[in-house]
Amino acid sequence: MNNIKVRKTTLEDFALLSVWWMEHGEEPPYIDQLPDKGLGGFIVEKDGIPIAATYLYLTNSSIAYIANAISNKNYKSKDRFELIRLLLNACENQARAYGCNFIFCTSSSKGVIKRCIKSGYNIVGEKHDIITKTLINGRKNFR
Repeated sequence: MNNIKVRKTTLEDFALLSVWWMEHGEEPPYIDQLPDKGLGGFIVEKDGIPIAATYLYLTNSSIAYIANAISNKNYKSKDRFELIRLLLNACENQARAYGCNFIFCTSSSKGVIKRCIKSGYNIVGEKHDIITKTLINGRKNFR
């Protein structure tokens, strides 16, 4: 694929990704809830146009977690599926580089699930509730 680049997210990307989250009907997370305060993610671009992004959370074990995936709603080209698979591969490669031997994500989106299965992921459970608790005063919820 020509003119395709997967790169680390920057602080400047956060404003664009926040717009994408809102366009998809989601509340953007607080930047300090993202890995490395917004710098721990990956974004895939084609011809300089951002297509999709996600974040890689690391634990104090050999487990990594992919979350906060979001895409450019206006990009409809047929290669969208493959571009998102490249994004997943970048997360996997980074997790391996950190010594992780297990990676997981959660989603109720059929499109995300389909892409993950095509990339070798296994579905191990049905939809579940996400349970959170705010530990810092002043925040009403986890966004």
